Amino acid sequence: MRGDNILRPVALEMGRRMEAFVADLMTSARSELPELTEDERMAGLLEASIVEDVIAAINFLGDAVGESDIRVPAAVRSFLRVLAQRDVSITVVIRAYRMAHTDFVDQAMRFALTLGRDASAPTIIALVNRTALWIDRMLEQVSEAYEEERDRWVSSRSGLRRQWVDTLLTGSGAEIHHAEQALGYRLDTFHLAVAAWLDESVSARDAVTLFDETRTLLAKQLGATGPPLMVPADEREVELWVPLRRGGPLDVEAMESVLAEQGLDVRLALGDAERGEGGFRRSHLQAARARRVALACAVSRQRVVAYAQITPLALMTEDVDALRGFVGRMLGDLAADDERDAWLRETLLTFLSCGRSYTATAEAMHLHRNTIQYRLQQAAERLGHEFEDPATVLDIQLALQACRWLGSTVLGGREDS
Repeated sequence: MRGDNILRPVALEMGRRMEAFVADLMTSARSELPELTEDERMAGLLEASIVEDVIAAINFLGDAVGESDIRVPAAVRSFLRVLAQRDVSITVVIRAYRMAHTDFVDQAMRFALTLGRDASAPTIIALVNRTALWIDRMLEQVSEAYEEERDRWVSSRSGLRRQWVDTLLTGSGAEIHHAEQALGYRLDTFHLAVAAWLDESVSARDAVTLFDETRTLLAKQLGATGPPLMVPADEREVELWVPLRRGGPLDVEAMESVLAEQGLDVRLALGDAERGEGGFRRSHLQAARARRVALACAVSRQRVVAYAQITPLALMTEDVDALRGFVGRMLGDLAADDERDAWLRETLLTFLSCGRSYTATAEAMHLHRNTIQYRLQQAAERLGHEFEDPATVLDIQLALQACRWLGSTVLGGREDS
């Protein structure tokens, strides 16, 4: 289709619409394909993939590249690698491409209809044929790239360990004994599950070394009774289980300090120490929930988050929209996403945590008692609730904790009365 390409105006128009188009696709993916957006890192990889795919499709539409030049973009290959490692089905990927293709053609056709009676029909025919060719070639290459990565991952030692751990997590009856033998890890003890992941500033090349150092540090810091079990979730995330003699509270601050002292640029989400086969699974679920809170956290950059710190909040984040509505109902105008209300919320939360003692709150916040009283008066005015009902006070504290941890994610959610 070299020379006079009737699709070039369509390609130019889709280029102008690209930002909004990508945003719409991301919204659809979050609601219809949660497997591709299970955390913010996955969502970021998906968005980068969509951008490169859309650019490639527009270039092909505008005849900037030929059929033989169709290639899976680098960002897409990176995303496919993570999906294969996390065992996300290729059918989910294909569905995502089909959804994007349908939306792309729909918008392009709507524009083509504005070109006039003589131009619209041949443009639409060319559009359908050209985009069909592109999606066929792309899906063929995407499927091949996914299967290659999946085969490589499963055949590797990491992939085999991942499969055995999944056997333990699903509790597949008699297979559990074989999994213990294959992994060299027993279940008749206490287990502390840990989710560990790297900041984006850390190169994937350094991941193996960092995770090995983290495993060694955790074993020493927690007093492990044996080598921790570590398996990759993908090349930038791992899951660990640390065998312990007993359960009990964790010193999160001490762990934060040790990570800082050792210069380990890794983030950790910890479950509770739980015993036995069921404890292996429960602690893993708790660590996953703590990780979700840590990733959603808009303000705090704590490197270590323990499930015990945020148990009610971790359960509430199963439905972030509902949590946002709860925060809005309980805090009223105090749920505004601005610096002034952030000070008031923090003061009120500290006051309630200190047994409503002005003196203790002033000491905890290193402020004058009069400043505390003034802030609390302002907070009460914006809150719209009395502090007489214990159940209401508990709900207010939960809402304030949600704001402390999740910031903008849950703010601004006041429902219209």
